[in-house]
Amino acid sequence: MLLIPDPKLKSDILEGLIQEVVKYTVYLTDKCAQSLEKMRVKLLSDVKKRNNRETIRAKMDRTFALRRQEVIYDAPMMSNVQARWPALFDAMEINAEFKRITTMPLQSRFLSQLDLLSERLLRVFAKRSGEQGKKLKDIAAMMTDDIDAGRESLIKGLCIYLNENPDVLVQEYMVSVL
Repeated sequence: MLLIPDPKLKSDILEGLIQEVVKYTVYLTDKCAQSLEKMRVKLLSDVKKRNNRETIRAKMDRTFALRRQEVIYDAPMMSNVQARWPALFDAMEINAEFKRITTMPLQSRFLSQLDLLSERLLRVFAKRSGEQGKKLKDIAAMMTDDIDAGRESLIKGLCIYLNENPDVLVQEYMVSVL
């Protein structure tokens, strides 16, 4: 007989599983943590250098356990994570970190899910009225057969739907990339 648990039971099972995995998969000893901390400090200077992507990627791979331990046990504020691990906030490194954690590529996964949900999102956008509805209808009208333009329109539409300014989102991204 096939068991189909309700969402609450499934959530409880997954939460318990996460707690058990966390207990047994962090293998850092004090000596190892000290070594990784030294590597993290060197990484801070490497981030400031140009054309250093491969070195940064390698050090971020090696320091994953330290980063994971800090996040799980210390639960630092985002500003502290950003100060200690500035390389983590690079677009390529975000993709790499997601893959380290989930073994799936973030960007292609996100875009494929966006493509799958595009029709439903357009239906949700069409149900809005007022000023927000007008903006969403204008964005939906701009969608073409060009897949990149369609994805861009959907993301802008999501920003508007969530009462965010899509122009500010792009500006924040550009500032962080530069």
